[in-house]
Amino acid sequence: MTTNISEIKEFTSIIIGAYKKEGIPLNLTIEDLKIIDAKIHDLNEEGFLDIKNPFSESFQEHVFMYGCYLGETLLKSIPNSKWVFEEDFTYFMNIKMEIGGFIVALPFQRTMKSIQNPKEYDLYSYAQYCKNKIIEINNEPKS
Repeated sequence: MTTNISEIKEFTSIIIGAYKKEGIPLNLTIEDLKIIDAKIHDLNEEGFLDIKNPFSESFQEHVFMYGCYLGETLLKSIPNSKWVFEEDFTYFMNIKMEIGGFIVALPFQRTMKSIQNPKEYDLYSYAQYCKNKIIEINNEPKS
């Protein structure tokens, strides 16, 4: 599965639209990731996600959709962030982001960890960490 920025934006819109139909507005904020984390937890509790088979189509689809949302949230929430597409990538899990011009993030890999272990790897805490780290870096005295 190859991916480009328009697919990422399209799947992010699909998630936003699906939640909107349920009466839950999502605005690509870090705070909204708590809602996504709760949904991931519920899907796991219901046994809907096959966490023991990370190569199943259903598992991969959820990683992709929620990874798109995580990445787009980071883009909106942290200035100087961007998706990084390398010429030779062939698998969406390896798509990187540059966060705040300093940190390299792998939103799809983080999302996979979150789906497999939502209590330890929640998306909200990850995004908040990235944002706080960039603030810390930007506030360090320049020598």
